[in-house]
Amino acid sequence: MERFKSTEDPDHAAIAKRLVNGDPQMVLTVASTADCALIAQRVKTLKPGVRMAGSAWASTERLIELGGAAVEGMLVEQYFDRFDPAPRFQAFLQAYRKRFKAEPGFGAVLAHDAASMVIAGLQKTGQAAELKSAILGLGKWEGVQGPVVLDPMGDVSRVVHFGVVKNGAFANAE
Repeated sequence: MERFKSTEDPDHAAIAKRLVNGDPQMVLTVASTADCALIAQRVKTLKPGVRMAGSAWASTERLIELGGAAVEGMLVEQYFDRFDPAPRFQAFLQAYRKRFKAEPGFGAVLAHDAASMVIAGLQKTGQAAELKSAILGLGKWEGVQGPVVLDPMGDVSRVVHFGVVKNGAFANAE
């Protein structure tokens, strides 16, 4: 395990060297898109055959752009299904593409669901001071891709999807 702070200009090459030192079969990076891409590049230079995996935090379109060939085959955790055929998601997808001229990432889906919950909470209470209680009172909320469940502390539970970078694009993990 290697810990680093992105804000402290980490030495990705040194981190990668320590990661492959034990001859791992797979390296999991729980970091931002840029850090994940840079570590993947360094790891693949040192040990081309090692499998790479990344957390949801890194699974944005920029990962492929920044990581290039080094992220090919990378397994990623995602908080949304990029290939969801459900009408609700397809409507969101078309509206997003039309407005932003880009593909939505997990941030867009999560932000949409969060904003919708805040709006519903405000409609329920009408009082900003009571917003937290109103949102927690929603309990289960129908998000863009299915239920978003809030526990009493406000922590969210949602379905996790797994993908893989294949031919320079995200695909469903098989």
